[in-house]
Amino acid sequence: MSNVRFDDLELMLMAMFEQPTLRDTIQMLMEIQPLVAEDAEMAALVQQTIQKLQKLVSENHLDSEVDLNGDFCSGNCRKGVCVTVDGELYSVKPETTEEFFQKEILGRLNA
Repeated sequence: MSNVRFDDLELMLMAMFEQPTLRDTIQMLMEIQPLVAEDAEMAALVQQTIQKLQKLVSENHLDSEVDLNGDFCSGNCRKGVCVTVDGELYSVKPETTEEFFQKEILGRLNA
């Protein structure tokens, strides 16, 4: 049996993924890599949507009337950013943000 020495990062990765060997840990990382990439893509879409909403609120001088704030996951992330208006949940993507804002935000405020 050879004398193998792991550094702290290797040990941490092995413990985090509960794998007995570094090779098993690397295999696990390879398997989850597409999921991590998908989460990074979703994070970018969330950021784009939030920036668009912030811009629309500001451009329409609605800072005192529209409250944009974060919340915990509502379980619908794959459909887009979850936005709640008057208790109703909507899924908004960057490409649907303006339409959503016109209909659901301005529509309610101008009604």
